[in-house]
This record gives sequence, C-alpha cells and structure tokens, in this order.
Amino acid sequence: MSDGGTNTTGGEPGATRRTARWAAALRASPRITLAVALALALLLGGAGWWTYDRLTDDGPREWSRGPESPVPAALGTEAPVRPSEEVRRMDGGPSAIVGGLTLHSGTSDEGSHLTARDIRTGKTYWAYGRERSAIYGLEFSDDLAVVWWSSGPSGHALTAIDLRTGTARWRLEPPTLMDGYHHMSSQVAILDRTVYVMTEAELWALSAADGERRWRAGPPKGCEQWAAFEDLVQTRDLVTALATDCADDPAYDDDPQTARNARVGLAPDTGTVRWREPQDASLRPVLRVDDTTLLRAEDDPDRVSVIDVSGARPRIRTFPFADDHSTRGVHEGTLVAQSRAESAAVRGVSLADGEQQWIRRPARDTRFGAARVADGRVYVVEQPFQEESWPPEAGPSRLLVLDAVSGEELHTTDLPRLRLTGSGSVRQELVVGRAQDGIVTVYWSRQELINSSGTPTQMLMLAEPAA
Repeated sequence: MSDGGTNTTGGEPGATRRTARWAAALRASPRITLAVALALALLLGGAGWWTYDRLTDDGPREWSRGPESPVPAALGTEAPVRPSEEVRRMDGGPSAIVGGLTLHSGTSDEGSHLTARDIRTGKTYWAYGRERSAIYGLEFSDDLAVVWWSSGPSGHALTAIDLRTGTARWRLEPPTLMDGYHHMSSQVAILDRTVYVMTEAELWALSAADGERRWRAGPPKGCEQWAAFEDLVQTRDLVTALATDCADDPAYDDDPQTARNARVGLAPDTGTVRWREPQDASLRPVLRVDDTTLLRAEDDPDRVSVIDVSGARPRIRTFPFADDHSTRGVHEGTLVAQSRAESAAVRGVSLADGEQQWIRRPARDTRFGAARVADGRVYVVEQPFQEESWPPEAGPSRLLVLDAVSGEELHTTDLPRLRLTGSGSVRQELVVGRAQDGIVTVYWSRQELINSSGTPTQMLMLAEPAA
C-alpha cells in the first residue's frame, strides 16, 4: 500500500535509510554539521575560484630572476687567432654564446625558460621564463634575445629580453601561422637593429629598441607564400627573402612551369618590393659577400651565382662549382668551400674568376670535420676516420686555423678527448660550432640525433692563451 507517496513495500530502501541516519547524526552533533558545511564551502569555493581564474586568465605569465652579478665580460671581440687554452667543458651545448654569456633554453615546472650563464664559471646570471609555454624559436643579437613562445590554446607571443639585465624590453603577439606547416612556419632574424618576423603569410619589420612595427609585407604578387625556413639576408640597401609557389616571371622568358621560387629584394625601411628574380635552388644558403653582393650555389647546372644587387635589378654572373662541395663562407672575394667526399678537403675559390686559390687536405689517415669561417679565418678539426667500433675515438685530433684568403696555416692545437654518448647508429665527427667573442667551440656533430642515454655529450670551449 501507499501512504503519502512513500513506498513501504518490502521495507525502506538503502538510500533512504542512509539519509535518515545522516540526518539523525547531524541533529545530534552540531560540530559534524559545521565541519560538513565548511568542507562544502571550501570545495565549492575552490571550484569557483578555479573557474574564475580560467575565465579571467590573461594568458601565461612571464617571470624573471637576476641578474645575480655584474655582467660577465667577453673573452675577446672576434674569433681567436690562437685558440689553445681550455676555458671549460660543457655538458651539451648552449643555444648561443654572446659576449661573456652562454644562453640555454630549457623547461621546468614553471614552464619553458631561457637562462644566461657566465661563460667562464657556468654560474647563472639571469633566467627568464613563461608559464604553460614552449619555446618555438630563438634569435640573438649582441644585446638582445627574442623568444617566440608557443602556448597552445593561449596562442603565440614574442618577448625581447635585454641580455644585460634579463628583463623584457618589449612583448607582442606575432603574425598568424598558416595551418599545416607548424613545424617550420616561422623565422625570427635580427639584422642591423631590426627584428624581422616571418611566417608564410607575412613578413614584419620591428624596431629592436621598442618592438614598434615599421612595416609588414605579404608575399609578392604572383607568389603564394614566404619561405619562412629560408634565412633572410641583408645588404646595405636591401633585405632579401625567398617566396614560394610563384608564377613564371615574363621578364625572364621562363619556360612554362606550374610554380617556382623567387628571390625578392625589399627596401629595409618600407618593405617595398624592389625586384624579384627566379631561384630554383632550394636548401642552399645565400651568403652575403659585401654591402652590394650576394652569393648562391645552384643545383642545376652545378654553378655559383654572384649577384650584384646595387642596381634596380640584380645582375648575375656565374662560374662552375663542383656539386660535391658545400659553401662555408666568404671573405674578401674568396669563397671557402668544402668537399663532401670522405676526406672533406677545404679550398678557397676566387669570386672574380672561379679559379681555385688554395686547397688544404687533411693528413694521411685523417679527415676534416665541417669547417667554420669567421673573421677572415677558417676553423676546422683534423681527426681520424671513424671505425665501426663504438664509441669513436676523439683523438688524436687537432684544431687548425687557416687564413681564408691564402689558406696559410695560422695555428694548430691538439684537442683532448671529448665524451660522446649514443648508440653509434650515425657516424660522428668533431666540428667547430662557434667562433666569436674570443671563443671557439668544438663538439661532436649530430649529437641530438643519437644521444638517447640521458648523458649529454661534451662541448669544449677554447680561447687565446692568457697573457
């Protein structure tokens, strides 16, 4: 039977019995009643604050610590001529070396961060980070670091950090990325006190001092997008960039093609397109020769193009260039190239006529690692051929310093053994990483591809001997 809507058939349900017991207990003990009320208030209050914080969040917060000491002085003003004194060995390698600082990117519970350390001691000078973000890109000048942060649903941000103080000079939201190319869709470059920010859709020029946007430019007419993976190069009156998926240019009597690349010259003060010229070579660097000249290695046929950009349109002359060589740098009319054959010989080529000026081959039973050109000198490591055994031997190896114009040997120094970890699946070689600010760094190549053991590979820093 039913009475007042309460089911009495078969006795009282379990839920109803528990409710009745709880009600009786609360009536008998006011303290329990107060405790339950407080617990509910805290739970609901915490949930409410979390909801409020999420709904009113202005985005990931940035933080900074330091500087912890006077700014460390650089060990020199240019690449050293006689790098032979060991400054220190470093586990892994920095993102950059600027003056007396090494710059390192990393992650922690506070998000991603950039840390500046004393180049001599490795002690932290300052740290700057951003919550709930990853570092998408980094670029450095002699006094500035520009960090591109990726914060997922919160979007992207650019922060310019003063290297002397570790504080933000300016912040802004970067141009929008095009869908489908997020792994290589942007670039930041600092050239002549201007910060250039490029995506496939836009190229921005910003003041390095305050981040004010001087101009913005989309791809030139007839081209679908900028090649954001291609380095920008600046001469005295131009900044050049690569555009892709371009229609043929009738001015060059091009053969019919569906699409091609174009090298574009823009005015650095306004972003106005001054000229464009076809460029079919891909993933070959364009080098700055001087204030009015660029150099580019071509793929087909194998040649080098010397490009005079001083006039209304570029004037191009070419000379043959072996397809098994890589361009390493240019100094005073000499192109330094390196063979991709087993010995990796280095040679100097005149830009006036394409003739070989000098060649340097490694000693018998040795090979060269990838060479580095800096301040009119060539830095290269002579080392044994790698055997099948693992790990490979780091010595006897030596660092050579050559004159870039004559090929004359200026200095040699024997290198110590450097720790290498990994699986041995990729052949390693000792290479020169940086040569600047009184420092030369030497490390094992491609370490990031094979270092799966968790123990970082060592990097060696060398400087001029103390006076």
